[in-house]
Amino acid sequence: MSAKYEISRPQILAIIFFCFILIGLNLFLLIQNQQLKQLTQNSRESSITVGTKILPLSGFDATGNKVEVNPNAEQKTLLLVFSSTCRYCEQNASNWKEILQAAKSEEITVVGVALGKDGEKFLKKHGLESQFSTINLLPDKLTQIPPFDITPQTILLNFDGKAEKVWSGVLDKKSFNEVLDTVVKSAV
Repeated sequence: MSAKYEISRPQILAIIFFCFILIGLNLFLLIQNQQLKQLTQNSRESSITVGTKILPLSGFDATGNKVEVNPNAEQKTLLLVFSSTCRYCEQNASNWKEILQAAKSEEITVVGVALGKDGEKFLKKHGLESQFSTINLLPDKLTQIPPFDITPQTILLNFDGKAEKVWSGVLDKKSFNEVLDTVVKSAV
């Protein structure tokens, strides 16, 4: 025995009406999401700009020992600023890996700046561990932190410890090539 259930005309109209309401709400949320994304992208400018003095920089290594990174009169420094909880840092890790391959030179110092905890876990997850020294900046253990307010950031410092070039966010193809060219030129 099969039971036959018929949907009445008012029920069909109610279902169609409900579907149109859901479609309308989804379109509204999509538009609102795009507006919010544009607003946040336009307003997110880094506190670090060309000329910002960053070094000396102090923090802690993976074992909890205090570490200080100082300006080097003979080498430029490339800072890779990340957070282990940042999804954009996850996306940028492969870019940094390629840049590190190109920067295997004694003429440029690469320093990872981990904002918060678990910096070493992040680096290990992406195959970046032991390729450069890492400094962990923990707000509760430091009295002064440079204005690293956007992650990821790729920052080239000159010999005086000032920002020479700053790339904020995930490196797109153009930015990636610019970083690569700049790092290779700096290392020559």
